[in-house]
Amino acid sequence: NLGVDTSLFRLIPREQRAKTVETLCSALTDVPRGKTTDMSRRLLAGLNPDIGKPELIKLMAANSDYNAKHTDQNVEDRLRSIDWQNDRILLFVGRLIAAKGVQQLFFALPSLLQKNPGVKLIVVGHGPMREPLEVLVWALANGATSLVENIVNWGGELEGSEPAPFEDIQHFLAGLKTAGHLDTYHESARNSLHQDRVIFTGYLTHRELQYLFPICDTAVFPSIVAEAGPLVFLEAMASGCFPIGTYFAGMAASIDSVAGSVPDEVVANMKLSPDKNETVNDIVIKVTGALGLDESIKHSLREISVAKYDWQSVGKRFLTVLQNLGR
Repeated sequence: NLGVDTSLFRLIPREQRAKTVETLCSALTDVPRGKTTDMSRRLLAGLNPDIGKPELIKLMAANSDYNAKHTDQNVEDRLRSIDWQNDRILLFVGRLIAAKGVQQLFFALPSLLQKNPGVKLIVVGHGPMREPLEVLVWALANGATSLVENIVNWGGELEGSEPAPFEDIQHFLAGLKTAGHLDTYHESARNSLHQDRVIFTGYLTHRELQYLFPICDTAVFPSIVAEAGPLVFLEAMASGCFPIGTYFAGMAASIDSVAGSVPDEVVANMKLSPDKNETVNDIVIKVTGALGLDESIKHSLREISVAKYDWQSVGKRFLTVLQNLGR
């Protein structure tokens, strides 16, 4: 099975999170930088609720001329702005593309913040959805409902792929409208989803992630496409960061491997419905549940990752299989 270098990660008590951030910032000292603060500022300053698709695409292109495989400028200041003792930290690590389901996580934020006011989301990675996601946060936070709807309908064109809407989000918003909750949803977004609730970091390597994973409460991986084995799920476990992922393909196998070692309700809380029309609501339910779990679960996750996914453990099992074949 898959393996992970569990020696790279460790459990970090909440009271040591702020100190660990300083260690992380030190590790970033000589890291090449990509997106600048001015690029994000110009992007948001150029927005208006009635901006058209050609104008939006041009605006995003004008503010995305950077090396996407580098870390953001001034990310240290953003990380230090977090109240690491009291805020509840969600983490997404992965390529910023619609296939990873990252748009579903963002559309879950207004309802998540309504239930959990102390939540902040850290987004690690690069990809063509970076600028559309920044625009989406602005639109939701500023009550630009027409722009929110347009982002959903323009969908793939905004990330430079095929011109298809985000059908999963169309279904989610249509469900809110049918239930008479759409206005309440947008009101919640205006009241709670401020720009500082989402912290983009740009690209980070394991040299930095070894410090970031353990100081986050929950990691969410709502992938729409089947993956053979998402290593970020195992790395979150090794760090005691409660992982939540779409329950199918390789993600399901990783989740199932936890069964029997922790209570059934804990395992159930890791599972997001593979029906992409249900994922947004499921993210709200499962993240809220995860944030309410006892801190002791972190130790259990760490023990499981070492026993089942540490490369030494994997290697020993493989050696046993080979030896048995030779008998």
